[in-house]
Amino acid sequence: MLGGQEGLSSRKRISLSFFNKITIANVTFRLLTYSPDKIFRACCYLIHRNTCKRIIAEFERQFFVADSWGLLYRKQAIKGYYLAEIIKHPIVFVENSNLEADRKKYVIKEKRRTRGNLEFALAYILLQIRRILRCLIFWQK
Repeated sequence: MLGGQEGLSSRKRISLSFFNKITIANVTFRLLTYSPDKIFRACCYLIHRNTCKRIIAEFERQFFVADSWGLLYRKQAIKGYYLAEIIKHPIVFVENSNLEADRKKYVIKEKRRTRGNLEFALAYILLQIRRILRCLIFWQK
């Protein structure tokens, strides 16, 4: 993945390995160590030919949404995701995106209780600790 995760709430949950890296043309890609389901958008991809063959074979067996990153990972069509955020996606708001405005029309969000300051701070600290621990994983799942 060459970018597109900034501005998404799921970006906070993406953990990248400190150890498992690939460098291509002076760009360092780090292995996603936790939950490919948290990748919702990509500006651009760099895909190996063998991975393309596995994805095509999966599409011949079954129809599904092309950028279902978590599903492709679970079906082992893709063995791992590496991320280098070299391409920036504009932060999407209802005001600057027709697609986002359409989504807002049809998405009904359940009203949730708002967290208190202490609750929010503790949840954020625990999330950061989990992210750091996941980044220390040096083997691929």
